[in-house]
Amino acid sequence: MAQVPANFPRAYVEFLSTVDDELRETVLMAMKQSVADGLHGILVNSRVAHHRQAEVSEAVPYGQVIDAVH
Repeated sequence: MAQVPANFPRAYVEFLSTVDDELRETVLMAMKQSVADGLHGILVNSRVAHHRQAEVSEAVPYGQVIDAVH
């Protein structure tokens, strides 16, 4: 399990604590990019059953996570 950096927003840390290890690794990569840029938050979605993705999204304010199903 990857270590969560100390500079992560609270919402990121809280979200990571609610997901399984596989999704955690996926989301963690997007969160690191978000923190590096400091501009946008994270959108977690599912385009196919049982396959979830995470991305930095301009539609989400920095420091927030939206878990949506498409």
